[in-house]
Amino acid sequence: MRVFVVGCGSWGTAFARLLALQGHAPTLVCRDAAQADAIVRHRRNPRHLYDVVLPDALDACPLAGADFAGANLVALAVPSRAFAQAAGEVVPRAGEGPALLSMTKGLDPGSGRRLSQI
Repeated sequence: MRVFVVGCGSWGTAFARLLALQGHAPTLVCRDAAQADAIVRHRRNPRHLYDVVLPDALDACPLAGADFAGANLVALAVPSRAFAQAAGEVVPRAGEGPALLSMTKGLDPGSGRRLSQI
């Protein structure tokens, strides 16, 4: 199964790690290319859960270069304040193929709407 986890914070990193430990090969998608590169090179997230070694099956890439073609699942694990922007960048590029999973909690801080309404 081809899985992308958008969001390189603690929540996204932990979820991608769990997927890798369960035999999947997820790609962690980071806003910052340097963070994605550090994850691949050092097998650790330099900003979140930095003391946790990440499995070799876990890959990382910058959002700008993420190719969601052929994905089975795209999980959005970003803060609620960044959800609309992340969804706006990811959903058109993902197309209709993959299932989209929102792992974001809370409401949109700008409008007060549920994230499912965005």
